[in-house]
Amino acid sequence: MNAIKPNNYCNKTICDILLIVFLFIAFTISKTYASQAGKLRGMIKDEQSGEVLIGTNILITSEWQNNKEIPLQIIQGGVSDSNGEYFIINIRPGKYTVKADYIGYQEVVYSKVEINIDKTTELNFLLSPKSLVADEIIVNAYSPSKVERDLTATKTTYTVSDMENIAGVEDISDILELQADVVDGHFRGGRLGETSYILGGSAIVNPISNQRAFNPIVTGIEQVEVYTSGFSAEYGNAQSGVVNMVTKEGQNIWETRFEVAVTPPYYKTWGGSIYDEEKLYFYNTLINTEEWLKENPTQPGRALFDPGYGFGPQYLTEEITWPPNPLTRGDSLLIARLGQIQWLQSVRDVGLDYDNTNDYRFDFTVGGPLSPKSTIFIAARNSVVQPFIPTTNPDRALQITSNLVYRPNSNDKFKLNYIYDINRENEIGSSWVRWMFDRTLSISQMRHRTQQIGLEWAKVISASTVFETQLKILDLKSQERIELIQDDEYIVDYSSNSNWVDYTGPSYHRAGRPEDDRGNEFSKTVNISGNLISQLDKYNFLKAGFQFYYYDLKVDKDENAYNLGNIRHLNYRKFPYEGAFFIEDKMEFEGMIANLGLRLDFYNLNTNFFSDLYAPTRNPNYDPSLPYSERGQYYDEDLALKEDSKPYFRLQPRIGISFPITENSVFHLNYGTFTQRPNFTQLVGLRYYDNFILYGNPRLEPENTSSYDVGLVQGLPGNLRL
Repeated sequence: MNAIKPNNYCNKTICDILLIVFLFIAFTISKTYASQAGKLRGMIKDEQSGEVLIGTNILITSEWQNNKEIPLQIIQGGVSDSNGEYFIINIRPGKYTVKADYIGYQEVVYSKVEINIDKTTELNFLLSPKSLVADEIIVNAYSPSKVERDLTATKTTYTVSDMENIAGVEDISDILELQADVVDGHFRGGRLGETSYILGGSAIVNPISNQRAFNPIVTGIEQVEVYTSGFSAEYGNAQSGVVNMVTKEGQNIWETRFEVAVTPPYYKTWGGSIYDEEKLYFYNTLINTEEWLKENPTQPGRALFDPGYGFGPQYLTEEITWPPNPLTRGDSLLIARLGQIQWLQSVRDVGLDYDNTNDYRFDFTVGGPLSPKSTIFIAARNSVVQPFIPTTNPDRALQITSNLVYRPNSNDKFKLNYIYDINRENEIGSSWVRWMFDRTLSISQMRHRTQQIGLEWAKVISASTVFETQLKILDLKSQERIELIQDDEYIVDYSSNSNWVDYTGPSYHRAGRPEDDRGNEFSKTVNISGNLISQLDKYNFLKAGFQFYYYDLKVDKDENAYNLGNIRHLNYRKFPYEGAFFIEDKMEFEGMIANLGLRLDFYNLNTNFFSDLYAPTRNPNYDPSLPYSERGQYYDEDLALKEDSKPYFRLQPRIGISFPITENSVFHLNYGTFTQRPNFTQLVGLRYYDNFILYGNPRLEPENTSSYDVGLVQGLPGNLRL
């Protein structure tokens, strides 16, 4: 256990007072969650004279979905000021039609103007006086710049509608695989659990493991923002990266989409069955008995089937010399044949044909208006995936994401959302070689069920200020079961090595071992958050806010269930909480954009723990001078010294600056400190062994990273970027 560092904790009374004051200020001033909107800004000028036009109306009139222009029920807009400049904040990501309208001038319309999460899109207008003959509308196709001027971090934004027809992009994992610095969920070499996943403004992270709770399907997502370095102060409890996903909403017209995909086993197995004897070179070799008389490559000077060294039967105690004696070659072949027969029993599935093990995926989306003020959207997926090694049951997954949006007026928006995800997958692990040839063995099954329900409210206070808040509940349940064999029988069989066939034959050499974990994990996360954003003036775009998470954790599972004496019982129930407060200013100048932020994270494990580092359950009142019958127990959990967990606070500055060099070149640099608490199993978990207990360590401090990032983005011909 780590020793306490007093400078990281406060006096309990002082900390409680600070926390109460902090929560009061946070709830009173602002509430925050991850950015789900973008911003549009620009300048309006007279095309002939170059003079700025004051009071020009800029209107977002429609949205583009699947190359269809859909009129907006509620139009957002702005007005140019005395400098001819305008801005529109709180725009959902997507592609829009934007119109500039000024009395005495022709209207100018830009189509498919792309708005991205947490980004300023610049759109300037040049208006011409109306002709005496014609009063036509000029339509221009918007062409985004090759580089983002205000990008102060290493970030990539993906618009899902542009990627839906790309083969192999089915869920968020497939999008992340497009990142050069993300491999199998590891961001820039970071470990699993060091990345924050945010869907619809709220984290979808399992607090027990700090890993993503489920894999969102792309058909329910509008846009994905992937940070691999330099993420701003609004994102916390992450070190390696942040994935921010915006969910789709229903539009003002009904639209339905249905897709079916089938993947044949040929694709998964590179052109053939793994049981094809033509692909198993060792099988083609060892099917010839003569091969068994050759020298063992791992034990020179001995035959391949030599008992104890090769594949030979162990009950044959006769020493087999090599090279074989020509006079007894026939007898040697008979002995080799006995070893070969036993080996063939362990690879009896060679030749098995599984051409009918196709993968299936069904996607369905529907969305549209329920009334002039409300819309609905539903996306669903049902998939059946056969593991690379055929199993008794395939992997199955079902996911439904939905939301209902109600806009009573132009200033208020309410959103009710619900997500349901359930999947069952085989955990073959290191036992896959044996399972490949003997599918009567035990195999572990993982079942995950996720539900999230949430309510959001957005309030437009003025053209420059928006307030948003939300309440979300994330309910997770994970079950791991050992299939085909009852648990008690499994332990006995495992201990005696009687429940599998060794693929190398009847020897002590085995490849891997069956899975041996079982049990349940439950967690419920209540998240209250929101934000206040305001365009203070021409140069300053302010965000300030608060996040609060309350957890209910319950774990009851067995680990290493292969021997009655080695089972570890992981059993605990805890109610920790954590939160954060941040403030951030985005300053936009002609030659520089700066993101300056400050974030304060806090958490409390809301439990008590043993004070003695070296003998946690020691009874401090134990008196050896007393008669033995009166001393009591030397180790006693009820009498041991305990103390309450204390709040932990961590302040983190974040600074990011970008310098547009040319229209196609941007230089950026950023610095930040990032903190992440350990997962709750490490902090408060309890593992019960046969004769001792392994306690979690509430003294463990969060992992802290100081990161410096310098980058250059260069636009190249052909819409390429370096």
